[in-house]
Amino acid sequence: RRDIARARSNPRRKGLYGQQHHALDAFGQHSSQMDSCLSSASGRASPGSPTTMMGRLACGLDLLLWGSNDVSLEDLPPHGSETWQWFISSNPKAMRAPLVADPKTEAAFRMLRCRDDDVFVCSYPRCGLSWAHALSWHLLRSNESGQLPFRDPTTIVGGKGPVYPDQPPTKWTHQDVSAQAHPRLLSGHCSVQRLPPSFLQSKARLIVIDRDPRDAMVSTFFRLKRLGQKFRALECHDARLKELADACEALTLERCYDDFDSQKTSLALGMDDEAHYETRKRSATEDVSELDYGDYYEWHAQYASLASQLGQRVLWLHYEDLSTDPHSAAERIHTFLFSKPATSDKIDGAVRFASFDETAARGDDALRKGV
Repeated sequence: RRDIARARSNPRRKGLYGQQHHALDAFGQHSSQMDSCLSSASGRASPGSPTTMMGRLACGLDLLLWGSNDVSLEDLPPHGSETWQWFISSNPKAMRAPLVADPKTEAAFRMLRCRDDDVFVCSYPRCGLSWAHALSWHLLRSNESGQLPFRDPTTIVGGKGPVYPDQPPTKWTHQDVSAQAHPRLLSGHCSVQRLPPSFLQSKARLIVIDRDPRDAMVSTFFRLKRLGQKFRALECHDARLKELADACEALTLERCYDDFDSQKTSLALGMDDEAHYETRKRSATEDVSELDYGDYYEWHAQYASLASQLGQRVLWLHYEDLSTDPHSAAERIHTFLFSKPATSDKIDGAVRFASFDETAARGDDALRKGV
């Protein structure tokens, strides 16, 4: 495998990933809002409280994705006959697709009517989405002193972390994301083909964050191992979760690598101006879900081509830059969003808000210290 560091230092790297397929077919209908996990003020069980079927399942997913501080596993009594009406993978291929997905939510996201001031933050799984999202969210919502206008950010859409457009809603639904304050912030891992078709017709902006694929692959491996433990704890709710837990526990680093780079080719990033990337065609026999992101290289090839098409509407960040100099990364994001430099207080506030400790304290357990 070629030296990724050398490839990533090429100033013309964005144009070297190759050509994307621009087919953006509109489909799907708006998703119905799922019950929340809260009980009614009267003390009786509301339709979405943990004592009802949908409440238990929604809270269970909140535990699975976020490690919720509001509900424990004891609040989820086993009901083997209850089936989650979502897609649940039984064979994770790295993290090339959401392990638990809601096609209705994803279809509603694709029908979103983009506004000119919308901001999209996209990354391949385990490449820094939570970090970039937290920086962007705080910069968009805070004042020049770096202060947020609300005491608890987790009570606001996106304040806890990304609200993924292809996964089942927990506390926040697609309708909540669509109705958030301007400018709206929409973050996720979706491939270029899964962006709303209206994105290209609008002036909405896009922030893409990438990461050294070697680190992203190792991070994927450990994330799947941790998720396997959560699936095991919740398997009483759906037999498919047992299969998924078994698959995560049996996963090896070698298997994770095979799925991360489906063609097992060398890193096809050009080392000079004439080099190019040839988009690989997926085998017709390859078993992938409808919501597949593609492998690491395919995903980035498509976004690099889109970035060359959109020009100044796109900001491309590197995870390594966030890690070594988060203040400079925050300044770049602010200049991209507001076309002017930010005050030092605002930058300091955003960096502090997006730090590992504060993000984890808000309940986003997708983070992991180290690789």
